Amino acid sequence: MARPDLRPMSIGEILDRTASLYREKFALFFGISAVPHAFVLAWALARLKMFGSPARSTSLLNRELLILLNSMVEGWFISFLAQCATAYAIGELYLERKVSITSAFRRLGTGTWTLLACSILRGLAIVVGSIVFFVPGILAACRLMVALPSAVLEGLGVRQALARSFSLTDRNVARAFAIWAFYLVLRVIHILFILFLTRYRIKLSRVDPGIALALQGLLAVVDVSLSALIEPFLAIAATLFYFDLRVRKEALDLQLMMNDGAKIPAGPIGATLT
Repeated sequence: MARPDLRPMSIGEILDRTASLYREKFALFFGISAVPHAFVLAWALARLKMFGSPARSTSLLNRELLILLNSMVEGWFISFLAQCATAYAIGELYLERKVSITSAFRRLGTGTWTLLACSILRGLAIVVGSIVFFVPGILAACRLMVALPSAVLEGLGVRQALARSFSLTDRNVARAFAIWAFYLVLRVIHILFILFLTRYRIKLSRVDPGIALALQGLLAVVDVSLSALIEPFLAIAATLFYFDLRVRKEALDLQLMMNDGAKIPAGPIGATLT
């Protein structure tokens, strides 16, 4: 497969390229997403076995704590692993190298903790901004969209990666928002479908209470599988957006030609988070 386009792209072209790249390399990108999601599924099934269905949980506090823990796992652990491995995979495609699911995760190596810290700080900035006032949360999500691709492909530390993302996305918030909006539409469809299946499961459980637990387990499998299917869209789009910004602002295409595509060259790093 030819390398992804090394030219400035409109937001429509980025989303179209995201879909086509995902389709062409479906086994690779879905596999990258499925690996961390397998842990989520294992946790969901283990929780179901230990505590039963939500209606049978021992207390409201237990349910809320479990929901919070599950959200943290999906929001930080899953997102950071999938996005980092995907960023590396797309970087290898830009360099016209072979890449596999195993090599994508192996590449994270000793830098995993740095990348996790970057993901957590990014998530906290979005959450805090949303709690204080909704708009700052959206702005933080847009300005920090390419923090993880920057950290992975340029080998940056936490503060440097966040500053780099702020620098690259300057005057590109609307384009970043369009990518988030596209991803959120997919998530809303996912949630609505799961809610529909949940209502159907409740009706069946009333008819035959003995199958309630089995249906809950099946619903967990469907939920996590859909999440694993959707997650690559954001990871691929964010990484393509990163490359597009670098081509526009730093002539990355010319830099790759000059160094014969040996590696993704690092760019200037913003000094402060403004």
